[in-house]
Amino acid sequence: METEAATVVRLNGADDFNAAFDVGSDEQLVVVKYYASWCRACKALGPKVEKIARNHPNVRFYELEFEANKALCKELGIKVLPWIEIFKGGRSTKLESFSCGPSKAAQINEKVRYYLDGGTAPLASAQPADDRDGDGGAGVQAEPGSG
Repeated sequence: METEAATVVRLNGADDFNAAFDVGSDEQLVVVKYYASWCRACKALGPKVEKIARNHPNVRFYELEFEANKALCKELGIKVLPWIEIFKGGRSTKLESFSCGPSKAAQINEKVRYYLDGGTAPLASAQPADDRDGDGGAGVQAEPGSG
């Protein structure tokens, strides 16, 4: 069985997170998945994001574990997991931010394709672009018992 190199790079801490945006060009598309080890939807979404990343080798995919990075996640406003953010050209250019459970993983692929094809405005979909309550994305509260 052939083993593939990791296509989604795990970030640990603010330094890793900030450094992730220092690599590449101003036009580089970056996708960040926020997750927790206790989150079932996050576990189910993981392989789907890996597959999307393999299909888009020109896009950088990262993941940040909530429990190990609570202060950073709080600073970033992450309240629902799993959570996806798409950036282009750096941390200050966030294109999309949305809750995305495994049943909605195709939206990640759709949005990546849209931005690779030159899209600039948030792509309309069945799920609101900033669905922090988790209703449209089947997400869970980032801190069990909160909300």
